[in-house]
Amino acid sequence: MIIYTCITNSYDVPEGHYIDPDVRYVFLHDGSVEVPDGWEGIDVRETFNCDQPVRLSLYPKINPHKFFDKGEDTVWIDGAYRITKYY
Repeated sequence: MIIYTCITNSYDVPEGHYIDPDVRYVFLHDGSVEVPDGWEGIDVRETFNCDQPVRLSLYPKINPHKFFDKGEDTVWIDGAYRITKYY
């Protein structure tokens, strides 16, 4: 399973997430915040050339197929939410 989120324009600062060793965590960003420990960082601007933070943030949520392979199980988590052991 892949859990992914996207933060642009320093809108949220993700911290304190529970990291399950059996889950791949992908953090899409625009370079405005540091990639948290335990997350794989991908700069969304490498796939989508846009200078509007809101559109950059929405792009991966609407187009996960641009970042992940067909058949991979993905779950979008809003960057404002903290992942716990029980989620």
